Amino acid sequence: MGRKIIIAAAFVLLVSLVAKPIWDSRDQWHWGQGMDDGIYWVTAKALATGEGYRVLSLPGAPRAVKFPPLYPLYLSLAWRLHPEFPGNLKTAATLQALLLPVYLALLLTLLRQLGFSWRRAFLVAALTAVTFQFTMAAAMLFSELLCGCFLLAAFLAIEHSVREAGSRALWWALAGSVLGGLAYLTRNAALPLLVATPIFLLIRKRRELIPYALLAAVPMAAAWHAWVFLYSGASADTSNASYFSEYLQIIRVHGFWQNLLQQASTLSGSVAENFFPGAIQLLFGLPLHHVVLIAAIAGAVRIGRRDQWPLCIIFSGLYLGLIVVWWSDGLGRLVLPVWPILLAGIAQEADHFATLCEKSMSAKSMATRSAMIRQVPRWALIALAVAMIARSDNATWWRMSAVMADERKSRLQDQVAFSWIAGHETPDTVVVTWKDSVSYLYTGLPSSHGLYLAVTPQRPDFKAVQASFSAVPPQYRCGLLVLLRSDYGDGFQGSQLDSLRASAERLEGSKLEYASSDALIYRFTFR
Repeated sequence: MGRKIIIAAAFVLLVSLVAKPIWDSRDQWHWGQGMDDGIYWVTAKALATGEGYRVLSLPGAPRAVKFPPLYPLYLSLAWRLHPEFPGNLKTAATLQALLLPVYLALLLTLLRQLGFSWRRAFLVAALTAVTFQFTMAAAMLFSELLCGCFLLAAFLAIEHSVREAGSRALWWALAGSVLGGLAYLTRNAALPLLVATPIFLLIRKRRELIPYALLAAVPMAAAWHAWVFLYSGASADTSNASYFSEYLQIIRVHGFWQNLLQQASTLSGSVAENFFPGAIQLLFGLPLHHVVLIAAIAGAVRIGRRDQWPLCIIFSGLYLGLIVVWWSDGLGRLVLPVWPILLAGIAQEADHFATLCEKSMSAKSMATRSAMIRQVPRWALIALAVAMIARSDNATWWRMSAVMADERKSRLQDQVAFSWIAGHETPDTVVVTWKDSVSYLYTGLPSSHGLYLAVTPQRPDFKAVQASFSAVPPQYRCGLLVLLRSDYGDGFQGSQLDSLRASAERLEGSKLEYASSDALIYRFTFR
């Protein structure tokens, strides 16, 4: 009983590490800044109001084909419970926060299954929780937490199936298949699970479980891709394009091999920064940050060789290969599905180092052979881990506080422009803006991020996914180009602002209708 009380108290302490930043972000002033969260929220509204799985913010409200529907379905509960925007964002933040203890409980269970002691499991879970990217994913309306819950549960179920016999093994494999399918319908990041599962079962010599482990997951994934195939051509905006289509367009600009080399380097840097914020800056350009990823991989391999390659280890290897060939400005967020496994690898490697120190000390003189002295390296590493948790937690608290303060200020500034738009709307108008979902819910007018990329100066890879005015539904004839300080920060001045103005003035029939220090709004025609 005493041990259970200690574990429960430790779990409460674990959750409390990130309770403050998540509580401080409950007003969701930052909503829509991540783009994905904006689309999740408007598609959740469509599901809640019975309009189907559509991106209501886009012209013509096309069916959604970029993000799988399960997370918007979960968020639709907030729209049903509290239909008034933006007040219902607090309800959505509560739903998101409820996933955190579930995720951490599943993570602790998985780490215990990997043979970690309770002490080491809590240290790894704490390092996971205080990572800035993880805290942001928990504070924002992102799908990582829900997908992570399903992924961890799928790992546990399929691992359990190989320890059972007869019908119980089949039922556990089927449960893992359902959970894996739900993970995929939450986030496409679960794709490697469809490959990792049969590999795992072949290694464990339980090939008879493979059909059951894929029985639900494959049809669920296939159903989503059938939906994407049927409706991917119905949208005029590339923000609603399928991931595969978007990838092909951007990789033509980057080049496959150049992108691969760049992402491999980015992955190493992102892992180091997640593990120890500011690591690259502290190293003054020395490439020693690669040691963190090397240690994570070495430790994961060590776990795999010791435990007959657990499913989570196989999945992590495949997933890292997937994101290295993907494109992204940074991989700090993309690495989150396997971040706890990478930390487990680092912990395993640290344990191996401590064991080597103990053996070395045991081989020396009799004076240094006491058990207490031999434990010094291990306790030193534990103290270092606790110090890193405290440092990362403090850094995350301060950084989250600064982010939320900035986002609140920016959103209040933007709302002035949105109020003007709502008071000067016409039924044939499309708002051309960076944060299209935010604009739509504050103004009621259809909005387009893809058209914004088409008419403003952007990087070549962004231009590759711009939308075309010819594909906009025919009932729309004019646009409002909205240039906001919140989208450019300090760049909303000088030569960059002059470039934006020049681009706006080149549009057909362009006329500046609203101007302030925080926003410029041009009306133009495209038909």
